[in-house]
Amino acid sequence: MVGLPQPPVPGVELHSDCRAAYDGAAGLLRGLGHQVDEVELPVDDAILHAFTRVWGVMATVYPVAPDQEELLMPLTRHLRAEGSKVSGPDFAASLYAFRALGQLIADALLSSYDVVLTPTLARPPAFVGSAGLRNDADPAAEFAGLAGYTPFTPIFNATGQPAVNVPLHWTAEGLPIGVMFGGRYGDEATLISLSAQLEAARPWAGRRPEIW
Repeated sequence: MVGLPQPPVPGVELHSDCRAAYDGAAGLLRGLGHQVDEVELPVDDAILHAFTRVWGVMATVYPVAPDQEELLMPLTRHLRAEGSKVSGPDFAASLYAFRALGQLIADALLSSYDVVLTPTLARPPAFVGSAGLRNDADPAAEFAGLAGYTPFTPIFNATGQPAVNVPLHWTAEGLPIGVMFGGRYGDEATLISLSAQLEAARPWAGRRPEIW
């Protein structure tokens, strides 16, 4: 198994609770007999820019009447506006960047390892609609903030490889912190089997945060 503990987005710092979740998962896996080797992906803006263009274009796909546009959330309106500026060649280049990333992970990592381990988020869970994430006054800043909150999950959104999140770690306040596993194309069975092994070793089904 290969571990990617560092966010692949420039300037994003991993919260100590999320690092503890990753380290704890790696330790548990080693204790169960798995080999965990750590590497780092190249950190640059290329995949983030591609992701932004694709998400913007995809936001324009669903038709919305002009007089209904104001009913959309500010972030959705922002993405639709940005997506309408993306040219066909730029959209194609972004999709190619996704494919290249998937090939990189498949060739450089999953040719030698069965599974990729990452933190799920870069920060602990936030309240729904919290000021730390939602920003109706500046949806561009909101989107950038989301990229910093979820720097790992877009890897698998972009490549289409199967992935699973498991809540192995809990903060001192009783909030679950997940780690994520990504697998080879079409190999969901390995992820399900691994998740079942981890749940048996450290059950979470009966745990609930006090605020629930």
